[in-house]
Amino acid sequence: SKVKTIRLWQDFYPESWVVEYPDGMNGLQLNFIVPSTDFYSSFGFEFHANPMQKIDWGFGIQIFQLADSFGDKDFGFGFGGFGIWSFLNTAKLDIGAKLGIDVDIPFKKDDNGQIVNTVLFSTQIGIIAEYPLSEKFDFVFGLGYRFGVKSSEWEYSEDDETFDAHWQYDPPEVDNTGYILSAGFKYYLY
Repeated sequence: SKVKTIRLWQDFYPESWVVEYPDGMNGLQLNFIVPSTDFYSSFGFEFHANPMQKIDWGFGIQIFQLADSFGDKDFGFGFGGFGIWSFLNTAKLDIGAKLGIDVDIPFKKDDNGQIVNTVLFSTQIGIIAEYPLSEKFDFVFGLGYRFGVKSSEWEYSEDDETFDAHWQYDPPEVDNTGYILSAGFKYYLY
């Protein structure tokens, strides 16, 4: 038989042995995108469907803070999906390429005091490195770039109708394009 070490969180010792784990496994990741620029940061959770395979995929949700063209810090929530191709697998470190699609929904008050929102679509590419800390925990570090679509079309809903936001001057513009620097922890469900 042939054995491949997928992950190694401690050194082997003499007379150690390996047990095969044939069942599938999933993973949960707590993720923080640090404000590498002063306009975007987020905190979220990701579900991984194949965390120890060459091709991993999943989805996530996040809350974020985003600066608009008025200089205000707007909060919001978002969700998205991703795929990771793990191209370098060693017993102590995995490195992969990540491609993701996100939808972010920021909120703010317009000039009439209504809470309004807009939608931002983006695609992100990056490199992910995972270092095993224990049997079920990995430290995850990522670096990448997000290509986003700017938006200045704010609206609010009332009685199942949608209305445009009211601004005295030009509406604020939001954009989540930029570099991504992330750190987090992944937990394996097995």
